Amino acid sequence: MVVRMCNRQSIACQATARPGRRSEREAPAESGQRFIAVQLPDTESRYVHPSIRFSISPTMDNSLALLADEVRRKTLWLLDGVGEPQARFAAPGLSNSILWHAGHALVVVESLCVAPATGQAPELPLGWFEKFSWDSQPQTVQDWPTLAEVTEALGQQLPRLIAAIRAATSEQLDQILGPPHDATLRYLIVHGLHDEGNHQGEIWLLRKMWNRSRGG
Repeated sequence: MVVRMCNRQSIACQATARPGRRSEREAPAESGQRFIAVQLPDTESRYVHPSIRFSISPTMDNSLALLADEVRRKTLWLLDGVGEPQARFAAPGLSNSILWHAGHALVVVESLCVAPATGQAPELPLGWFEKFSWDSQPQTVQDWPTLAEVTEALGQQLPRLIAAIRAATSEQLDQILGPPHDATLRYLIVHGLHDEGNHQGEIWLLRKMWNRSRGG
């Protein structure tokens, strides 16, 4: 298990145990600092870009950065250990697989969070928007990327999102963006991450259904 120690005044995020489990302890008395230990599975560190280090400062929206980190690492944890056959499994009568839900999280966060925050066009591999977007038709797709490719992209996207959040001022976060969004950047980031959280539940359910179908 790897533990990430986070100073409340200047967090240096490194690795991480189980999603959502936090504990606090006092630092040595002479330091005058208080730390939060955030624990997630050891396996996640292989997917998260090594540059993911962020520090809390008065000019940074701490809650959005922490939310992004928490949600994405939970997604990576849910995908860990999923093989390709399991990733392609869809519930009877449905067409959305674990692979699709993972790719959809990538596309939504890129389109609603990263791109508006940076002012740049979404950075997605060719054809992935058509495969994974809200308008996609998974039942018609023949050439899927592997889950490993999607998982790697999810890990690489996280530091880009956190960097964009760090760079945004409160005024920028609360500014209403024009079409097609017509909402504040803060809302778009929360909405995109909330959507990813919804799809985490779908991934978890499909994992259980797969195991049940195999007698697990």
